[in-house]
Amino acid sequence: MGFGQLIRTIAATFGTPKPFTVPRWVLAVAPYMHLMIGVTMRVSSDKARRELGWQPVYPTVLEGLRAQASAQV
Repeated sequence: MGFGQLIRTIAATFGTPKPFTVPRWVLAVAPYMHLMIGVTMRVSSDKARRELGWQPVYPTVLEGLRAQASAQV
């Protein structure tokens, strides 16, 4: 899940307004933001699972967000 999808999923899960989007070229005037919107920071948890025996509490981000949202009630 990319950053934009994560933000949209968080908004939908918590029932907050959908974030607005702008074309990437608009951010060219703000170089840092332009850079950040194109960066992927996806990582794998395989090494933590293998070497530390770590197991996530929730199997997916969406399930974790839903649990967090229901705990807020």
